[in-house]
Amino acid sequence: MKRYKEPHFQERIAAAASARTEVLERLRTKMPVVQAVTPEQAERRLAKEAAAREKRQ
Repeated sequence: MKRYKEPHFQERIAAAASARTEVLERLRTKMPVVQAVTPEQAERRLAKEAAAREKRQ
């Protein structure tokens, strides 16, 4: 019966490095998420900040 051949340290390091480069390449090619802020959202945010500022004072 053949024994199971465990990968050597160098083989494990090479496999980890290739997996890491594959994942990094996939992340680089992924489109960034850009959220457009509408004027209504900006007004709401400013009103919320003003209310918080008033509450602190």
